Amino acid sequence: MNDTYRNIAVVIEIENSIKYLRNGLAEIQKVNAQNDFYDPTLIYLSGGLERLFKSMLCLNFKQANGRLPNPKEIWNYKQGHDICRLPLFSTFY
Repeated sequence: MNDTYRNIAVVIEIENSIKYLRNGLAEIQKVNAQNDFYDPTLIYLSGGLERLFKSMLCLNFKQANGRLPNPKEIWNYKQGHDICRLPLFSTFY
């Protein structure tokens, strides 16, 4: 896949994560004393945050190396699920 398609895919992934987060926030407002069903809220928010953080990981790699990573580069050394490696959280450690 060429770089143009990969860059567009990252933008689409960020847009999808925003949609998931918006849906999760909308579901939070539906929760009340009569409706205590939290499953959609948790599913939307966790999916949105995971997609957003993985996109951030790819964009951080692109900033450092001038290109998007290959799947092997991201998932080797458990970088894909190490929250301390994300740009947002790396400033706190």
